[in-house]
Amino acid sequence: ESAGGYGASEQKLLRLNEDVLSWLPGDPSPERLRLLVSLRALYAAAVKPRERRRCAAEIQHIAATLGKPEALLQARLESAIEAWEGCRYAEAVAGFDLCLADDHAWARPDILSKAHFLRTLSLVRLGNLAATQEAVRKLGEFAADVGDPVLGLYADCFFPGGFAHMRGDLQSALAHVARGAVEAAELGSRHASGAPFVQRFHLRAFMGEWEALQTMWVHWLRGGSAQQRSAVAWSAALLGDMATANEQLDQLASGELSIPDDRMRMIVLSHFGEAAALAGRIDLAERLYQDL
Repeated sequence: ESAGGYGASEQKLLRLNEDVLSWLPGDPSPERLRLLVSLRALYAAAVKPRERRRCAAEIQHIAATLGKPEALLQARLESAIEAWEGCRYAEAVAGFDLCLADDHAWARPDILSKAHFLRTLSLVRLGNLAATQEAVRKLGEFAADVGDPVLGLYADCFFPGGFAHMRGDLQSALAHVARGAVEAAELGSRHASGAPFVQRFHLRAFMGEWEALQTMWVHWLRGGSAQQRSAVAWSAALLGDMATANEQLDQLASGELSIPDDRMRMIVLSHFGEAAALAGRIDLAERLYQDL
């Protein structure tokens, strides 16, 4: 689900999960619940909101039918993640808080990890800096307690890099992110590698690192998603390459690209909106900002 995109291995895994689900009996079972949890995450990564929501609804139904504490805890987490996917960040924070307070959560560090991490990201999206900093502190403590080096990277490098960026201290932000990128590579973590990719992209755009951005554009234009093309349009317009920016905006205006309706919607709208404004396409910018 990270910035590196959705590749062949994920597509194969998604097809395998769909096949196995079709072989299972349709009645509620712990096995079907576990498979649906995996599928819901894969559909989210593949930006398939209809299928994702269908899985989420069945997860709630199975958990309620089974009535077991572990199943209900899993359903509570999935409900909070669905709120996160739908940009309902206050609702997501409340849901993750319920997960963290659940008496049975101590036996499921995998659930606690997701709850801590996505709760912190939700607070970032809500713009609550003080609460986010406290959440990052708790995330770091939890990472140390369970020995999770990836969560530790976010707490020590990527979130502090984001705070420095918000303060306008781009050099400090880049130093945090560069350190995190090196440590993520040493861990061999694809998930952790996505964070520095996104952060370095924005930092390089603001710092005008033209050649580095052009390398990223080649990768993202090959992917072809609205999220990737909106990032290209925004950074190109910011650096004055209106030909590249307008090429992406033309695809949006013609209907070749559609705005996603998941958590990426706000990011795509803001990237395309600013690109349109910088390119002087006021009518398009106004429509995008109204949607935003």
